[in-house]
Amino acid sequence: MAPVRSHRSHRHGARGLGDLDISSSGSSLRSKSSTDSDDVSVKILTPVNDEWEKNYSEFDSSFPTQVKCIVWRIKDFSTLLQLKGASGKEEIEFTGGEEVSMPSKWKMSLMFDGDKIGLYLSLVEYTGTERTVFAKFESKIKHPCGTKELISRSVQPTDMKAVEDWGWGSFTSVPSIKNSGVLVRDRLTIHLRLEFYGKTATNTMLSGDRPSREMMERQARDGVINDLGTLLKTGANSDFVIKVPSLKGFASVKVHKAILAARSPVFFAMMESKMVESTSGEMTIPDLNLKSLNVLLKFIYTGIVDDTWIEYPGPIVNASEKYDLPILKSFCEKQLHGACNSRNAFELLKVAKTHNLTTATHNISEFIYLNIEEIVKNA
Repeated sequence: MAPVRSHRSHRHGARGLGDLDISSSGSSLRSKSSTDSDDVSVKILTPVNDEWEKNYSEFDSSFPTQVKCIVWRIKDFSTLLQLKGASGKEEIEFTGGEEVSMPSKWKMSLMFDGDKIGLYLSLVEYTGTERTVFAKFESKIKHPCGTKELISRSVQPTDMKAVEDWGWGSFTSVPSIKNSGVLVRDRLTIHLRLEFYGKTATNTMLSGDRPSREMMERQARDGVINDLGTLLKTGANSDFVIKVPSLKGFASVKVHKAILAARSPVFFAMMESKMVESTSGEMTIPDLNLKSLNVLLKFIYTGIVDDTWIEYPGPIVNASEKYDLPILKSFCEKQLHGACNSRNAFELLKVAKTHNLTTATHNISEFIYLNIEEIVKNA
């Protein structure tokens, strides 16, 4: 169903029955890479011709973007319906766009019209200098455990300054919400993902100029990551072996002492000492399997945490402590709550408590409290 513009003139409404969680991630101006799928990159390649090589131009264009994720939890949904009656609304306000020079205030509104429930997003205030404010957004209503999703709708990039508000007059209905199983303890959870598009930036290198230092450094870093990843994958010129238990006894991975020592103070001390591991050229890690070992080694070699880490949260967090890898441990703590569902909640809580991950412990405990019925049902 296509989004429709509302012709409502109301701008203010009751607030206070909902909780608002906001997380934001921004991106600076950059060229397209494997992790920047929404960037637009244009390059004029240098011809392989001596005469042309002396006089060429390169252009690197990109849209800086900022993503903001909103989780709106409406407590006592049945009470809200009674208070609002046959027609009324509930609203939240938040800010965004600061990281792409689009400082703005936004409002998300639920509109009640009998059994129909509409959802709208509107730009309340814009203090930037651009004539347009392009953004796209996606709205979902789903079970807090992620096991059920009632509805998901999205809007492509739109100039929000050109419309009063944007959304759907019939986003969902009261019977659909009550019968779908997405309510937990009479609490409704709405998710909004809003992406802001900053002004297009173009870095130009004039004829005969060399690439900028920033570009050269970025290319060099990407090259190092790729090369080290290849080195791990092939095991070329390895001088050490790490073994882990497997169904057939032990599995082994060829690695490089210098890289392990450079990334981990624990490995450094091991390699510098006369410990049996250093002199024998191999070691065994009994609390990892081959897949979790590969996650650990990928981080050590490239700084990238593989998505499969969440399949082995305990071993990976334990390894981050054991080998003194604070960045990996911090990453795990911040991501544990987001990976929580009704099937793994208690396992992740145990991991968080065992390793003193205070923030993760608090967030997962709250998740369990809010979803205990679903968790018990799936136990």
